[in-house]
Amino acid sequence: MFIIKNNTFVEIRDCMLTSKNTDALRDCSFIINQEDLESNEQRSYRGILSIKSCTIKNFFYAVMAGSHSIVSIELSYLNNCRDTGIYTINPKMLKITGTVFDNEPGSSLCKHGIQIFFKPDPTSTLPSRKILIEENKINYC
Repeated sequence: MFIIKNNTFVEIRDCMLTSKNTDALRDCSFIINQEDLESNEQRSYRGILSIKSCTIKNFFYAVMAGSHSIVSIELSYLNNCRDTGIYTINPKMLKITGTVFDNEPGSSLCKHGIQIFFKPDPTSTLPSRKILIEENKINYC
């Protein structure tokens, strides 16, 4: 739905995003640093995404973020993600607070609420990464 490019800051507040996709396509509401998700090469740029008080429903992924991305999701509701709510590779900063990951009871949807992968990068000069995940609720994932 939204692709966040090099050194771009996107802030989304008080909205509802719903996928109408009925096919088996891997749709996503937000993709940050897409090139890093598709290759093993890591780049030094980053996209920044801030989501606050939003509902994101029925996507394959709610958020996908590549290397050096900065993602903040607060007080939001991720419902019926068909695979993973938040999928990241080498984030520079990831903050998820006060957010609900929810599916219908007994649903085969949402294999993972949050997935964070770290690839070794011996050439990186970035300081340590910051991951804050607190006060969230995960139902039926």
